[in-house]
Amino acid sequence: MADSDHGKHADKIFQNLITGLTVLKKNIGIYPPGHTTINRTSSQLLEILCDVFAGDASLTIAATKKALSVNGTPFESKGPHIQELALFLNQRGIGSLTIEKGLDAEELQQFFRLALAIPQGSLLYQAPDIQEQIRALPHLRVAELDFSGVLLSEDGTSADADHKGRQTTFWQDFMLNCIPEEDPELRAAAQADTTAGYDREGFRLFCMKYNVTPGRLLNSYQEMLKKIFSSADEHSRALVGKQAFLESLQNAMVDLAEELKTQLMEITAKHLSEVEDEALIQDMLFSMPGEMLLAALERISGQGQQISPALTKLMANIARAQDQGGAPDTSGKFDSATREKIQKLLSKERYDEYVPEDYASILQKISAGLVSTEKTVDFDVEKHLPALQDERVNRDITIALMTLMSGDLDEQVYADFCARVARGIADLIHAREYALLVNIYKALVHHVSHKAGLVARNAAAAAVKAFSQERCITLLADAFSAQPDAKDKALEELVMLTGARNLG
Repeated sequence: MADSDHGKHADKIFQNLITGLTVLKKNIGIYPPGHTTINRTSSQLLEILCDVFAGDASLTIAATKKALSVNGTPFESKGPHIQELALFLNQRGIGSLTIEKGLDAEELQQFFRLALAIPQGSLLYQAPDIQEQIRALPHLRVAELDFSGVLLSEDGTSADADHKGRQTTFWQDFMLNCIPEEDPELRAAAQADTTAGYDREGFRLFCMKYNVTPGRLLNSYQEMLKKIFSSADEHSRALVGKQAFLESLQNAMVDLAEELKTQLMEITAKHLSEVEDEALIQDMLFSMPGEMLLAALERISGQGQQISPALTKLMANIARAQDQGGAPDTSGKFDSATREKIQKLLSKERYDEYVPEDYASILQKISAGLVSTEKTVDFDVEKHLPALQDERVNRDITIALMTLMSGDLDEQVYADFCARVARGIADLIHAREYALLVNIYKALVHHVSHKAGLVARNAAAAAVKAFSQERCITLLADAFSAQPDAKDKALEELVMLTGARNLG
């Protein structure tokens, strides 16, 4: 193989390795241990490492800010996985990761579990228990960064503390924004009085010295939310800073007046409920302390607002993973009491607890077809009755009902839909929709044994029994005996499914 081809091949292997490591890190942060997604990614990584170790006994990945080098050679790709893995290591105080031949899937997964368990905003040396466990891994070695005299910036990179371009934390920006922009000299002077995170006495003195009113504080917070959560952070940049900012705010809540706390939570809830982008919601979820998130959800529900499907899905994934012993990326975020309350808020069975009772009642009636959301208009029944009785319309309605019945419905609504389907069986036989009837029969039989509620299971059983009504039996027998030489396989299957007695 030519040197250039060999180099391209090696780059491709390293690219796949780094991508795989980044994906594994994400999967371990979402799924519980032993999940098939984690195991599949680990197996793929071990296959890649086999190629790597064909020529070397070890591999060292060094991270510097948002760049990586592999075995001392800078990796030139600017792909998101490169930057994300570099930041992941640096934000935890890890300068390089050396992987040695003999590594297995469990050891690789254990490294990421431990790295993800490092408390938010902390470095490896600040978590001695985790540090000791990582050092005990036989085929993985880390070299830690020396942060003495260095300040971590808001995006997880570092800057010399004495450098004139020193960056501020989000909390410092929040404090400075409480001072009017029209007075830049005062703001410049106030920077020396800001603190990197919430400090009770320091914040109190700052507010007194610069006459910070509740209105300015609220406006500053609103601006900060828009600034740091206006778009999803694709490469996990600034996540540490966002977490630290919201944790500082949560700590400050204890010392604030009740009315001001209420207004701050209203701003938080409004921002959270208005976000529709799933990636952005995830960014917010992993930045908010559990108590703050719970308070925001309770405020959304108390105001009768719907919790968005994207937020419900992400919260359910986190809660389910934690229940199964996973989700180290959120360790410490939800204690058992907080998680129980969040699960209750997001429970479909308790939907009426987080929307007004009259609204829940209206939704239920709409689902049952008892009321309409449209304005009432005159409808010429006589004119449109022939079209409404058309066989094609009956078929389409039945398909729509069966689709709805496969989802989560109120039991009584499901029973009503079952009855409607049962009434249309004879018409579908007459229309020779045998393949559709086979699918309906199989779906209903499945519902008899798998639906959670007794009412729903009984309704499904009654609909199955409708296939053996006298009229249906007669129609099936006539259709079966009238078949041409080319037999209809769907009709024959339907007759066999519904019982030999249908042949008369």
